[in-house]
Amino acid sequence: MSYERSTQSGTRETLLSVPDYDFRWQVGYELTAPKTLPAGTRILIKGAFDNSIQILLTPIRLATVTWGDQTSREMFVGFMDYVD
Repeated sequence: MSYERSTQSGTRETLLSVPDYDFRWQVGYELTAPKTLPAGTRILIKGAFDNSIQILLTPIRLATVTWGDQTSREMFVGFMDYVD
Protein backbone atom coordinates (compact mmCIF):
# COMPACT_ATOMS: atom_id res chain seq x y z
CA MET A 1 0.00 0.00 0.00
CA SER A 2 1.24 3.48 -0.73
CA TYR A 3 0.09 7.07 -0.32
CA GLU A 4 1.25 9.69 -2.79
CA ARG A 5 0.47 13.36 -3.16
CA SER A 6 0.00 14.97 -6.54
CA THR A 7 -0.02 18.75 -6.85
CA GLN A 8 -1.81 20.76 -9.54
CA SER A 9 1.59 21.42 -11.15
CA GLY A 10 2.04 17.66 -11.65
CA THR A 11 4.63 17.12 -8.93
CA ARG A 12 4.29 13.77 -7.17
CA GLU A 13 5.74 12.69 -3.84
CA THR A 14 5.44 9.38 -2.02
CA LEU A 15 4.21 10.06 1.50
CA LEU A 16 4.06 6.46 2.72
CA SER A 17 5.05 3.14 1.20
CA VAL A 18 4.51 -0.23 2.87
CA PRO A 19 5.78 -2.85 0.40
CA ASP A 20 5.84 -5.77 2.86
CA TYR A 21 2.65 -5.38 4.86
CA ASP A 22 2.09 -7.59 7.88
CA PHE A 23 -1.41 -8.07 9.32
CA ARG A 24 -0.04 -7.45 12.83
CA TRP A 25 0.92 -3.87 11.82
CA GLN A 26 -2.63 -2.52 11.61
CA VAL A 27 -2.11 0.04 14.37
CA GLY A 28 -1.23 2.85 11.96
CA TYR A 29 1.61 4.85 10.48
CA GLU A 30 2.62 8.45 11.07
CA LEU A 31 4.82 10.68 8.96
CA THR A 32 8.07 11.76 10.62
CA ALA A 33 7.10 15.39 10.02
CA PRO A 34 3.71 16.84 8.98
CA LYS A 35 3.26 17.81 5.33
CA THR A 36 1.63 20.96 4.01
CA LEU A 37 -0.74 20.21 1.17
CA PRO A 38 -1.42 23.17 -1.12
CA ALA A 39 -4.99 23.71 -2.35
CA GLY A 40 -5.81 21.31 -5.16
CA THR A 41 -3.43 18.58 -3.97
CA ARG A 42 -4.72 15.06 -4.58
CA ILE A 43 -3.87 12.07 -2.41
CA LEU A 44 -3.49 8.84 -4.39
CA ILE A 45 -3.76 5.61 -2.42
CA LYS A 46 -2.68 2.43 -4.18
CA GLY A 47 -2.57 -1.11 -2.95
CA ALA A 48 -2.78 -4.77 -3.79
CA PHE A 49 -2.96 -8.01 -1.92
CA ASP A 50 -1.40 -11.39 -2.57
CA ASN A 51 -3.12 -14.58 -1.47
CA SER A 52 -0.79 -16.86 -3.36
CA ILE A 53 0.86 -19.93 -1.88
CA GLN A 54 4.06 -17.95 -1.23
CA ILE A 55 2.33 -16.04 1.60
CA LEU A 56 2.45 -18.41 4.56
CA LEU A 57 -0.14 -16.54 6.69
CA THR A 58 -2.81 -16.49 3.96
CA PRO A 59 -5.81 -18.35 5.42
CA ILE A 60 -7.25 -19.56 2.10
CA ARG A 61 -4.62 -19.67 -0.58
CA LEU A 62 -5.54 -18.93 -4.18
CA ALA A 63 -9.19 -18.29 -3.28
CA THR A 64 -11.11 -15.33 -4.73
CA VAL A 65 -11.06 -12.66 -2.03
CA THR A 66 -13.79 -10.02 -1.91
CA TRP A 67 -14.60 -7.05 0.34
CA GLY A 68 -15.71 -7.84 3.88
CA ASP A 69 -15.43 -6.77 7.50
CA GLN A 70 -13.71 -9.95 8.68
CA THR A 71 -10.03 -10.84 8.46
CA SER A 72 -10.85 -13.68 6.08
CA ARG A 73 -11.98 -11.02 3.57
CA GLU A 74 -10.19 -8.08 2.01
CA MET A 75 -10.51 -4.94 4.14
CA PHE A 76 -8.38 -2.66 1.95
CA VAL A 77 -9.22 0.90 2.92
CA GLY A 78 -6.92 3.92 2.93
CA PHE A 79 -7.57 6.26 5.84
CA MET A 80 -5.88 9.58 6.49
CA ASP A 81 -6.07 12.14 9.31
CA TYR A 82 -5.57 15.82 8.54
CA VAL A 83 -5.86 19.25 10.12
CA ASP A 84 -7.54 22.03 8.16
